Amino acid sequence: MTGNAASNTFGLGADIIARPGSWIFRHKASFLRNESNDVLVAKSFDYLARAQKTINPRTAAFAEYNFFRDRFAGVVRRNAVTGGIALKAVSTATQ
Repeated sequence: MTGNAASNTFGLGADIIARPGSWIFRHKASFLRNESNDVLVAKSFDYLARAQKTINPRTAAFAEYNFFRDRFAGVVRRNAVTGGIALKAVSTATQ
């Protein structure tokens, strides 16, 4: 035994935001895979989609979907759908 270990890690992520008019659309995805000594030890995938519509300068309505998978952490698949109203507590000029 030499005491050395071989490890390979691959990660990929993207975050895309579009702002047409009073809308905000966001898509975010990430993937991770790790092998150690030719054994898969980690693999996960996360995806988020969000649409938000500005109602007035301090209020917006949104809907969001999130998918997550990480079998090594015991999560076969998790789907979450969220919606609501976002209120801006402080509205000052951009610094």
